[in-house]
Amino acid sequence: MRIKTIRINWSYPVLYANIFSSNKINEKGIYYLSRKFGGKETLLYIGKTNNSFYNRLYSHKDWLNEYRGKVFVRLGIIVSPKTYDDSIITDVESALIYEMKPFENTDKVNGYHYLTECKIVNTGYKGLLPPVISMRYQI
Repeated sequence: MRIKTIRINWSYPVLYANIFSSNKINEKGIYYLSRKFGGKETLLYIGKTNNSFYNRLYSHKDWLNEYRGKVFVRLGIIVSPKTYDDSIITDVESALIYEMKPFENTDKVNGYHYLTECKIVNTGYKGLLPPVISMRYQI
């Protein structure tokens, strides 16, 4: 089986309240929510969207108010390969959740299935994410 390299460029962290005016809010990809409190950043949630970031991020507004501190969003745009289908977004999201085990994710933290074996290369403002995640060493 051939391993597919997926490159994700992560945006600068933006306050949740301000993310809806981002010029990338109507794109699709992976995102993660974190909070800063007491000088420490904590990963809260990793998600995906096959539609637009706007709809998915808006759906989190109610539970995010339960956290103290400032909530930030990073948008992950898949820059390579140039074309991909929804199954790649799902596979990447699964690997990120499994690797990072965010507090609010309940699915995929103990294992997952994938259609395409990937090596994920995180670039840009990746924050808490490691530079490379390989599915081969996860499962």
